Amino acid sequence: MTLDDNEPFEKSDDLLSFHYTRDEKVKFCLCLCYTKLLSFDILIPSRQLGSRLLLRSVPKAETPPPEMEEEQRIMVDYLSKALIVNEEGCVDLSCDYPLPDGFDQAYWRRSVRSTYPFNIGGESFEVMISKEEAWDHGKFENKADIHVHCNFWDEKLKEGDWEPEEIASKLPSFLSFVRDVQRNFSLGDEQDGAI
Repeated sequence: MTLDDNEPFEKSDDLLSFHYTRDEKVKFCLCLCYTKLLSFDILIPSRQLGSRLLLRSVPKAETPPPEMEEEQRIMVDYLSKALIVNEEGCVDLSCDYPLPDGFDQAYWRRSVRSTYPFNIGGESFEVMISKEEAWDHGKFENKADIHVHCNFWDEKLKEGDWEPEEIASKLPSFLSFVRDVQRNFSLGDEQDGAI
């Protein structure tokens, strides 16, 4: 979701449709769920920052079956009424609009993100730094998150035409870049999710 209509929203395969709240202050989109292709943790005992390598993909958006279309229509109607901009200038859900029958909210997250591109040794990467506030089954948590993207992987996985060897060939340069990123960050107060 975004407050600024001029903010770039790259159209990707996971974004189904864009909508506005009734007051047109918030633009939001419905997204498909990711499919996890590979995940492993990289723990470095001498560092406070560990890493998780996660390769994921999304199915290409197609015309949804009728029952999913109805769910999407109900959700868009609810969000167009319930999303508000609060006193701090952040997007929030209004308590004035209960969830529709048959829907339950188990997870909620608000984040502020900054993205930084890097080109190193002919490879193209992006670092996304995110400060997040999350609510998960009644428990609030503040955290900071750093995502490092290999643009080659992102493109190949998006196209759906890739071989495991292609992905593995970029792993050494990706891990080298991750180490460079780790060297430049330190953890702040873990209570407020600072970096």
